[in-house]
Amino acid sequence: MSLSTYALKKNSSFTAELIPEEDVDSQSRKKHDFIICCKACQQIITKDEFSLSVGGHHEHLQTNPYGVTFIFRCFNQVWNCSHIGKPESAHSWFPGFEWTMVACGGCSTHLGWYFSNLQSEGFWGLISEKLVSHPQAS
Repeated sequence: MSLSTYALKKNSSFTAELIPEEDVDSQSRKKHDFIICCKACQQIITKDEFSLSVGGHHEHLQTNPYGVTFIFRCFNQVWNCSHIGKPESAHSWFPGFEWTMVACGGCSTHLGWYFSNLQSEGFWGLISEKLVSHPQAS
């Protein structure tokens, strides 16, 4: 799906159900063989195998109330991240979920958000341009 398609769908409603990502084209990315690091300091943040779809998509394009647009990817497990502040429900991109800012534990770069609710497990939305992928050593 192209980013222009994401932009058209950014105002559609999202379900709160977490769906493991199984629809990624195997030609475009080998399954589960990358580590994902903070682009600023190379701290390991997660692995490709922890990618997941939320509302039918792994990658989302959303704009905050200040007009800043983010492309972010969803994961169900991260390391070396700090949550900043208390959960906030206002302006959540996922109905029924509260969000908390997330920063890199190595360099404090804003990496994205943790989304949580009482009915299901939370997930992390990590800003694509703040991350870099490296092949995982075998």
